Amino acid sequence: CGAHSDVPKQGCKSCTMFLQGQRACVEDSAEWYNCSVGHDAASWVRAICAAYGGSERPLACDTSATPRVMGHSYGSLDSRASAAFAVKYFGAQLLQQSAEEATVRMPRFDDFRGGGLEIRFASNARAPGGNYDLKAFVRSMELLAGNLSDNRRYQWNQFFDNHLGFYVHGQSELAEHFLRDGVPFNVGLDDGYYQSIHVMIPGTGMIVEVLGDFTTDQPVPSSFIRIESTQQFCTPYRGPGRRLRIPVSAGADSNKTTMSAPDPEAVTRFAVLYLGAAPIHQARGIVADGQCAKLSWARWPDGHEWHVTEDHLRPAVPFNISEFATYVDNLRDLKAGVYDQYLDYREVLETEDLTTIATRLKNDKIPFVMLPGEHGSCSLITSMPGGLAVEVRDATASSLCRKPSDQHTFV
Repeated sequence: CGAHSDVPKQGCKSCTMFLQGQRACVEDSAEWYNCSVGHDAASWVRAICAAYGGSERPLACDTSATPRVMGHSYGSLDSRASAAFAVKYFGAQLLQQSAEEATVRMPRFDDFRGGGLEIRFASNARAPGGNYDLKAFVRSMELLAGNLSDNRRYQWNQFFDNHLGFYVHGQSELAEHFLRDGVPFNVGLDDGYYQSIHVMIPGTGMIVEVLGDFTTDQPVPSSFIRIESTQQFCTPYRGPGRRLRIPVSAGADSNKTTMSAPDPEAVTRFAVLYLGAAPIHQARGIVADGQCAKLSWARWPDGHEWHVTEDHLRPAVPFNISEFATYVDNLRDLKAGVYDQYLDYREVLETEDLTTIATRLKNDKIPFVMLPGEHGSCSLITSMPGGLAVEVRDATASSLCRKPSDQHTFV
C-alpha cells in the first residue's frame, strides 16, 4: 500500500489489513474506512471462512457451536488415591467414585483464572496395553522423574511437557502443605517470586502445573528450585506484588494443557480443523522457538490453550516421545472399536454440535468411536497425531450413539 502518509485516507495508516493479497480494511485514529468485508469480528470471520477451500477449512467456519475444553482424563493405577490427592491438595470436589473410576471438579474462579475443569481418573487394567502397559508406563515415569524436590542437577525430560496447567486457591498454602507432608514438588524462581508448582499426581505418572507466582513465609529449600533450559520457556510476571502475584489477564498464564508430540504443528492443525481451536503464537525467542524445541499453540474462545511441544535439547530418555507415540499408534485400533489403556489419557471437550465434528472426521477417514453416557449423552473419542487421544462430548442428549451406522462403538 506504499509508504505512510499524513494525507487523510491515503497511503498506509496505523492498521491497513489485507485479505488474500487485497486491501480489505483500514483503521486509523479510531476511524474505519475502505472496509470491503466490514470491520467487526463477525464480518471478518465470514470473509476469512469464505476464502477457505479444500481440506484446511477450520471447524469454526462450519458451526457456531464451538467446542470448549471442559476436563481431562488420566489413566491411574489407583483412581481413588489419585482423586483423594486432588481433593486434599488442590481443593477439588469429588463428583463420583467407583471401584475403577473417580471424577473431581477443580476450583472455579470468577476472573481470568477460570477453572472448574472435571478431572477423571480411570483404572482399566483389563483393557489392552501391550508389553508397555499402564503399570509399566507409570512406573517408568516415576523413575524418570525421580525426586522432584531434588533439583541440584538438570532433570527435566520430554514427558514433563505432558502436563495440565490450572489455578488453585491459596498457592502459598499449597506449597507449605506439600512441605509439611513431604510431597515432592519443584518451583521456578524469578525476581523473588516462586513460579508454578510442578507435582506428580499419584498413580498417573503425570506431572501437573499449578499456575501463578507466589511467596511463602519461609523460603522454599534451594533444592526445590528447578534448573531449567531457557527458563522453561517461561513468560514471567513482572512488577510489584504481594504474597500472590495475580497479573492482569493479558499477562497471565491461561488454563492450559501442555502436550509432547513428535509433530506439534500436526496436533494444532487437528485442533483447528476438528475441534474449533484457533492457532496462536507466542514468541519465546530464537532459542525456545526452534533451536531447542518446536512449539505450536492453539486457543479456544474461552481462553483455554494447548501448548504442544517437541523438545529436542532436553536429556534424551530411553523411551522418548517419538518412540512412545509410535508404540501407542501401533497399539490403537479404533476401527475395530478397541479401547486401549492409553485412551484414558485424553483431553475432554464439550459441544452442542457433535454431528458436524463426526461428519468431518468421517469425511476425512479419521477413525473414531462413539461412547454412550448417562441420560442419553454421547461422546466421540478419536486419536490425534502422536498417539494423543481426545474426547468430545455432546452437551445435549444425542442420537449419535444410537445410530446403527458405520460409526464404531467400543467393544
